[in-house]
Order: sequence, then C-alpha cells, then structure tokens
Amino acid sequence: KFLCDVGRIGQGPGEYEISIYDEIIDEKGGRIFLAPFFGKKIMVYGLDGKWIKDIPLKGRVQKPKMRLNEDGTLSIRSGATRLLH
Repeated sequence: KFLCDVGRIGQGPGEYEISIYDEIIDEKGGRIFLAPFFGKKIMVYGLDGKWIKDIPLKGRVQKPKMRLNEDGTLSIRSGATRLLH
C-alpha cells in the first residue's frame, strides 16, 4: 500500500542531488533516513514523508551504509571509515 512520497531530486532542503543508496525506516522513532549514492548529508524525514532535517557528514562520501542502533542513534560507514555514531 502506497503511503507517501519521501524527498525528491533537487538541491534544496530535503532534496537529494542523485539517487538514494541506502535507507532506514525507524518506525519506533517515527523517522526515515535516506543516504544518497554520493553526497555530504543524511536526510531525515517523518513517516509522513515530510523533511525534518539534514545530518551533515565530513565531506562527500560514496555509497554510505547506515545502521540504526538499539538506542535510536544512527551509525554510518563508507568503506572502512566510520562517519557517525
């Protein structure tokens, strides 16, 4: 069942410049995390698809992988480098 669109291509708040590489749906916390294939931020949306904020990363990263930890925090890796925990 389709619920809503989340984000769109562009360069403004809540928009991504290139396709999405990884995503996490945090039903408990009411958030959706999107990581672009190549970028410098993780985008955070509500379960209604509305943009909440961007999480800046240290420079541009390629193919970031995200993991939602049990305490609700987000871990992000690009290759062997940990970017956020």
